[in-house]
Amino acid sequence: MKKFFLNSVLFFLSLIFIFTVVEYFLGLFSIKQDYSNQRYMLFKSNNENSVFRNIKGGFLYQPNTKVESTTFFYVDDKWIKEFEYIIPTNNLGLVQTNDVFPKKKSILLLGDSYTEGVGAYPWFENLNKKYLNSNYQLINGGILGTGFESWFNLYNYLINQNIEISKIVIIFTSDDYRRGAWNMHENTLKCLKNYKICRGDENFYGKPSLKDEISFLEKLRIFRDNSINQNHKNVLINYIKNKYPELRSLNKTLRRRLEIDKSPTIAKSNEVITYFIDKYKDEALFIHIPTKFEILFDDKDLFGKKTFEFIDKNKGNVVDAFDKCNLKEEDFYYYDGHPNAKGYEKISFCISSIFEKKLEIK
Repeated sequence: MKKFFLNSVLFFLSLIFIFTVVEYFLGLFSIKQDYSNQRYMLFKSNNENSVFRNIKGGFLYQPNTKVESTTFFYVDDKWIKEFEYIIPTNNLGLVQTNDVFPKKKSILLLGDSYTEGVGAYPWFENLNKKYLNSNYQLINGGILGTGFESWFNLYNYLINQNIEISKIVIIFTSDDYRRGAWNMHENTLKCLKNYKICRGDENFYGKPSLKDEISFLEKLRIFRDNSINQNHKNVLINYIKNKYPELRSLNKTLRRRLEIDKSPTIAKSNEVITYFIDKYKDEALFIHIPTKFEILFDDKDLFGKKTFEFIDKNKGNVVDAFDKCNLKEEDFYYYDGHPNAKGYEKISFCISSIFEKKLEIK
C-alpha cells in the first residue's frame, strides 16, 4: 500500500513537471507576444458629444458621427502608433454608413471588435455593398469588448426600436464566451469628451491635439505604472511573478479550466446561445473567427472549443472559420491583437462566402 501511494505521488508530480515545462515554453511565447497591457486607445468625435453612449446592459457609439481612433503602444521605452482610422456611425450609433430603418427585414450581425473592425475602416462596408440590392438590410452589431450577454442586450435594444430581425449571424471569438455585459463608466465618458480631465484608469481616452499627444500619453503611462506597483506591494510575490513568468501562465491555465464550469457569465452565454437557436432555428448562424494568438499557436483557445461544442451539441448552425478564412500571422498588427486591413479583407470575403452557402439571401 505504501509503495502504491509513493508511486502515485511520483506519477502525479511527474505530470505536474511535464505540464509546467510545456506551459513554461508556451508562457514565454505568449508573454513575448502579448502587448495588451501597453496599449493606449484614443478617440475623438467630430461633434461635441462623447464617443460612446450607454444603453440597457451595454453601450453604442454616438449616432451620426465620425470618430477618429488612434492606438499607441509603449514598447522598449518608445511610443509606437500602431494604427489610426475613422469609425463611421449611422442613425443608431452602429459602425456602418447605412442607416437602419424599422419594419424592414434585417440580417443582424453580432460580434466583438473583430466584427466592428477595430484597427481599420469597417470591413462590414464591403459586405454590405454586396447585398445592397437584396431583400434585407444588413446591420453591423459588432462592438468592441463585448460578448454573448452584451449582444443579447443589443438585440433587445434593436427589437425595441421596431427593427425586424429575420436572420441573425453571431461572429464570435474564443474570449467572447466569458465576457459579461457592461456599461461605459461615467468617468470614461467624460474622459473621452475632454482628454484634459482623464486620470489614467479609464481604459479608453479622449484624443488631444498632435502637439500634446506624447505628454498626454506619458501621463497615462505613469498613472498605469504606479497602479501596477501599488497592486503588487508584496515584494516576494512580485519577485516570483517577474522571475518565473511560466508560473503565471500555469496559474492562468488552471483558472481558465475552473472558470468553464463555475462562471455565471458562461452560464449566461449558454442561455443566449440557446435562445437564438430556439428562436431562429436555421436562420441563426454562428461563425467562429480565430484570434491572433490562436493563429500563432495553430490551435483554438479552450473557451473557443467549449463554445463551439455547446452550439454543436444544441444543434446550432455553427461554422469553424479557422481554415475557411485562411488568416495568417501577417494578417494581424504586430503589437495589437486585431487584424490589419489585409486581415479584415480576408474576413469580409470569408463571411460573404459562408453567407451564400448557409443563408438564403436574395
